[in-house]
Amino acid sequence: MERFRRNKGPLLLPVLCLAAALLIYLVVNSLWGAASVARQLSLGQQYLTDMNYNAAILAFNNAIRTDPVSKEAHIGLAKAYAGTGEYQFAGQMLEDLNQGPVPDEEISDTLIDIYTDAGEWERVIRLIRELIDSTDRDEYYDLLQQVLAAYFDQPHSYGVGTDQRLVLKNGQVLSAGSNSLGQLGVALAAAPEQTEAQPLADAGFNGTAARVWCAGRTSLALDEAGNLWAAGENRWGQMGLAYADGTTRTGWTCLTDTGDVAAAAGTTGHLLVLRTDGSLWQSGSETGGQLEPVSRFATVIQLESSGETVWLLSADGGLYTSSAGDPYTWTRVAEDVLRFGLGPDGGAVWLASDGGIGSNRYTVEQPEDWTALESGRMQPDFAVRQLAQSESGLLLTDAAGTLYLAADGQCAPVSTASPVETLYRQGEGVVLELRTGEVQYWADGDTAPAPLA
Repeated sequence: MERFRRNKGPLLLPVLCLAAALLIYLVVNSLWGAASVARQLSLGQQYLTDMNYNAAILAFNNAIRTDPVSKEAHIGLAKAYAGTGEYQFAGQMLEDLNQGPVPDEEISDTLIDIYTDAGEWERVIRLIRELIDSTDRDEYYDLLQQVLAAYFDQPHSYGVGTDQRLVLKNGQVLSAGSNSLGQLGVALAAAPEQTEAQPLADAGFNGTAARVWCAGRTSLALDEAGNLWAAGENRWGQMGLAYADGTTRTGWTCLTDTGDVAAAAGTTGHLLVLRTDGSLWQSGSETGGQLEPVSRFATVIQLESSGETVWLLSADGGLYTSSAGDPYTWTRVAEDVLRFGLGPDGGAVWLASDGGIGSNRYTVEQPEDWTALESGRMQPDFAVRQLAQSESGLLLTDAAGTLYLAADGQCAPVSTASPVETLYRQGEGVVLELRTGEVQYWADGDTAPAPLA
């Protein structure tokens, strides 16, 4: 025992020396690693400033190899990829880091910048809405209002109702069809009953219009100031004027004078109004003939109707439709939706946040260049901006405004006079609004669009 005690010190000495050396190595390596990460981050930021994005990608990747959890390195790398035009990859990189119950403000702000540059406004709106819910800060409310105002500024020059249609040309509202309830905007004697080939004529709208819609036999026009006007049926109080009127009305009546209407839609006896702050309002028999807010939806970013069906998209990605028999009841059809378009017979197609195409009714044979996703959706080989369903096939546009038709296992570009600004379904076909201001119509069954007659 005594000999063991005498030998204990010499035996422990090598162990202590080894532990000390290991500790020194770890400290030095940690300091060197931290210095290396800081150096690479500094280089990356300088390359970003110089717009040398490929060099920035290399520097930030070097930093991530040393410190895989560096938020600054991941944000810098995403900015560098966005600088090269790889917006989708850059966004997905940061989305994967922002999956917690509360969004990271710095990451979300970077994503907002990336998606703004990419024109991915639906993603921008969703991110701002999430920041509002988590912070309740005024700056995000103000930012949301600015983005919504720009997002809603889209043309809508064609509307089809029960037995009338409206066309907007150079600010003038034209109408054709039946005028049984004054829905053409003019006196009854000024327009015959509906005929198959009835030409468009001046609808008597006083002033300059910006957009037009129809809801049943009620015609709707938005003036340049953002106020909504209506002509035609008000038998259920759908005009929101606090009364119902069973007599035939002629001329146009101002429904709102607040200058904040973005869009309108509806069915027979039911009107929905989307304001520029994203709030949804409705009027009809169940509101006592007054416009009342629909409290279920905090922020609505898209509103469309076709026939007796209305669809809307909320900022959180929820896609809803109203029942033809009960327009005041909403059914959630899909989640995680960025944009939707309507099709024949009251169905819809939509773009999900994973880039895939979904539908509640239509089946498209997958083109060979598209990817089948785990969600069951199909992902085109280009970033889709807008879409709608025709009996001819699925119509899509990309960020450049190129039009595509997906049908019979193929997806091919379609020639148009200029890039497409927006498209939406009305009546028996899809309306294409071109960036030159020209409006074309893709009728069901046709193989190409034609100028709107």
